[in-house]
Amino acid sequence: MSLKNGQAGFTLVEMLVSLALASLIVTALMSVYWSANSLFTRQSADSEAQYGARSAMQRVVDDVRVATLAPVVVDNNTKLVLTQSSGRVEYYRNTINNDLYRSFGGNVVPVAEGITYLYFSNAVNPLIITIEATVEGKPYRLSSSAAYRVGGN
Repeated sequence: MSLKNGQAGFTLVEMLVSLALASLIVTALMSVYWSANSLFTRQSADSEAQYGARSAMQRVVDDVRVATLAPVVVDNNTKLVLTQSSGRVEYYRNTINNDLYRSFGGNVVPVAEGITYLYFSNAVNPLIITIEATVEGKPYRLSSSAAYRVGGN
């Protein structure tokens, strides 16, 4: 700050330098914010896909374990039909919206979203199940086996 003719204040050059420094600081802070926000969004999407695939896998495994007859695998190993004491249960993937559905007693319920791959083995017992969810081109694949109750015991 310089004094001239008894007046106090900032010169134009000092104001421009201050404004330039403030702009650099704000730009740096916004860049850090956008990077952190982008990372958070990606991590949230990954977590959601992983949770969906894990919960879908658990639901299928639980249903296979209470099946009273051998599971029937159809449609190129992408549809599973189970017979339980309470009725018939089907699992299949809608290839249009990549959702996994469970059908039971005429009711169709979505189990998981974003399932890009679904495979059921034709093995007799245990049944091998593979589920894959893809988020932003990054696949998350799970495989599990489940044995049904032989003879309905």
